[in-house]
Amino acid sequence: MDIPMRHTPRGAAPTRRPAALAAALAGAALAALLLGPALPCRAALSKDDLAALVEKMPAADPDGKYTGPDPAAAEAAYAELLGDGKPAVVGLVALVAERGPGDDYKARYLLHALANHVGRPDAEAERLLVSEALLSTLGGDLPKPVKDHVLEELRHVGRKEAVAGVSALLADDDLCEPAAQVLLAVGGTADAFRKALPRATGKNRVTIIQALGVLADGRAVADLAKAVADPKPAVRIAACDALAAIGDPAAAKTLLGAADGAADHERTKATEAALRLAERLADAGKKKDAENIYRHLWNSRTDPQERHVRSAAVQGLAEVRGDTADLLAAMRTDDPVLRAVAVRAAAAMTGPDVTARFVQAMNQAQPPERADLLAILGGRRDAAALPDVLRQVADANEPVRIAALRAASAIGGKDAAGTLVGVVAAKTGKERDEAVDGLIKMRGSEAGPVVAAALAESRQSDARAALLSVLAARRDEGQADAALAAVADADLWVRIAAMKALGVLGGDAHLPAVVKILRESTDAKEVAAAEESLAAAAARRADTCANLVVAALQDAPADKAPPMLRVLGAAATRKAMDAVIARTGDAKAEIADAAVRVLAEWREGEAAEPLLEVARTTANDVHHAMALRGAIRLVDRRRNEDRFAILAEAVRIAKRPEEKRQALAGLARIETPEALQAAAACLADAAVKEEAAVAVVQLGRHLAGKAPEAVRDAVTRARDATTNEDLKKNAERILNDLKK
Repeated sequence: MDIPMRHTPRGAAPTRRPAALAAALAGAALAALLLGPALPCRAALSKDDLAALVEKMPAADPDGKYTGPDPAAAEAAYAELLGDGKPAVVGLVALVAERGPGDDYKARYLLHALANHVGRPDAEAERLLVSEALLSTLGGDLPKPVKDHVLEELRHVGRKEAVAGVSALLADDDLCEPAAQVLLAVGGTADAFRKALPRATGKNRVTIIQALGVLADGRAVADLAKAVADPKPAVRIAACDALAAIGDPAAAKTLLGAADGAADHERTKATEAALRLAERLADAGKKKDAENIYRHLWNSRTDPQERHVRSAAVQGLAEVRGDTADLLAAMRTDDPVLRAVAVRAAAAMTGPDVTARFVQAMNQAQPPERADLLAILGGRRDAAALPDVLRQVADANEPVRIAALRAASAIGGKDAAGTLVGVVAAKTGKERDEAVDGLIKMRGSEAGPVVAAALAESRQSDARAALLSVLAARRDEGQADAALAAVADADLWVRIAAMKALGVLGGDAHLPAVVKILRESTDAKEVAAAEESLAAAAARRADTCANLVVAALQDAPADKAPPMLRVLGAAATRKAMDAVIARTGDAKAEIADAAVRVLAEWREGEAAEPLLEVARTTANDVHHAMALRGAIRLVDRRRNEDRFAILAEAVRIAKRPEEKRQALAGLARIETPEALQAAAACLADAAVKEEAAVAVVQLGRHLAGKAPEAVRDAVTRARDATTNEDLKKNAERILNDLKK
């Protein structure tokens, strides 16, 4: 609505008391208690006196912040104004008018601060004084913007005494809206708005109608009903909104007639008002009146473009009637949106026999509707429906069977799990996939033991593999023994599924079996599955995996060393790293290659030095490049004091320009004189001098204040070495700054 959303006029002080101003007002409170509305023996404040008080207020802040007045100045100002009584307040308003927009900030500020000050609970006499003074200015010839500001302050200080004077402004085209704000703030002012309505026109009529809606004035229903037929669309829409807000059953016929007779935007707004009225009536316990509105909209809005109206209507009918009939009717339509809405609404219905009614309807329904009803029963998760749901798993219609599997999964329980396991064993294709998915999603702990028991009894390889995938996806570590038993299965794919399950379920007692397969199997697929399983387990049990694999690696066949080394890389313990390092110089090329690759991808920074050692000592250029790149990558995972040593060594042993460039990029991020000197040393290398110059200039910018002589020497050399004109200019700037 427009009414409650009015903002403070531009240039006026904010209506919320800021912290600084609040402190000032609190400091003045004690003095204010000692002051009456008009102190005797005090000379009246002149215009100049008022101007002097205004000038003590802070000016508008350029940055938009709101600075409160000095507490002493605030206290003195309030005492002066209240001591002089109403004439001082009227004179302050006159100053606002006289100074005009742009120059009236301080006067508005003081007026607003005074209004906040007298709004204290213990200052009724002062509040009344200020309120009556402000009201007295509204009948004069003040400019409309100033009266607007006076009304803004009356929102804070005005009470019943303001109603008559402010009500007179409801006929003013410019002041009707701020006057309405005052009356709404006062409260209990419906009579004033109702009296003004017959003579109001244009935007004033809209404002008054909105106010009557905000006040929920039941006595205005008849007048508002007439306004629904107003020639102006804005008035008609406002009247519909107000009638909805009031919540009188007598308005239903008017709103529905307006909604049915309108078109486009106005039809939408009137319909929304009718739905809001129905909600208000339902909340008030007038369910039959609400039902009549919902029923009318359900029956009349059959155009697909208005399916949202029927959706709201059917949900409303379900809520106010508390039965299933209307939802079942919605599910019999051809509109999938309406059917989906009905399913959601039905799942949310409460009552002791709701599930029984849906079960009865489901048992009597034809397949398409039966599938929707199964979705409802699944959404309700009521175990009372489970026996009937499970019977539908054997239905002749596949969509019904699929819906039954989903509903059984949602309801859950041992019986549901047993039925889904049976489908996994007996079916293929989509139904098996749905059953597997249902077992994975089933809540609670009952499904795991059922699946494990079925796994032990089943002799179908594809079903066993599917059940193992369920255990893995559910991450039910309590069923790891069932997976362990399957790693010796005669079927390769069952063994692979079992190892995948052990990767996420297996504990210390289960992993040795997988390591044994990794070491002894001759099937490439099985070996790959064992490696994948152990790598997954390493994320949970790094030490166990590392210890088992290191032991197995001692006398493992050469072709098994590479996958074992990769598992050690996944474990990434110190023991695992030492075992990998020991194999980087292996006599067998494939083992050494695997070890270097694993070490080069190590995730912990402690591998940097071993990688540098590999790069220093290997005769294999590929290994050299991998190791050096890996060491440089790990620099950011080391302490600052280690980073320079690693990168400096990387620069020293680099064989290719690309390797030096990587190291120089790292040196440029280490803001020490040592890094600067190491980068400068590369300026003599024609292949990387440009990268070295970039690093030197970048470091020189940061180190100029710490090591000026070193920076001067290095940056001068970089300037002379580079051919990049922009870099030369940057170097010159650094050198010029050093001369200052």
